[in-house]
Amino acid sequence: MKRMIPVLMILALASSVRAQAPQGAPRDLTAIEADLAQIKADLAAVKNQLGQLMRLLSQRPADGRITTSGPVRTSLGDAPMLGRADAPVTLVEFSDYQCPFCQRFFATTLSALKKHYVDTGKVRYVFRDFPLD
Repeated sequence: MKRMIPVLMILALASSVRAQAPQGAPRDLTAIEADLAQIKADLAAVKNQLGQLMRLLSQRPADGRITTSGPVRTSLGDAPMLGRADAPVTLVEFSDYQCPFCQRFFATTLSALKKHYVDTGKVRYVFRDFPLD
């Protein structure tokens, strides 16, 4: 009888665990399998697109750079600028007031650029508004 008690306890625990299993488990498994199949199909499509991109990139010239024969010229018009007009380098920033990346540049990088290059007379900094939309 003493040996029967542990066996009965195990059977009771097993039946309570089985009773607590969700009733919709087979349907959940079917839904998970369908989701997995969709994920696999999406992954195959992404791999296909990546392969196409890799083929296109391999057809480009090796250096992929655009070369210029000399300095690039652009009209500055009445664009706001910082620094000396006779600075040896003119940096033109085409930016948008609503662009988050432009805002990050303004908040983090512009002050160092101004301090090390514009204020020392090495660079003239010109701002050109170039809206994204």
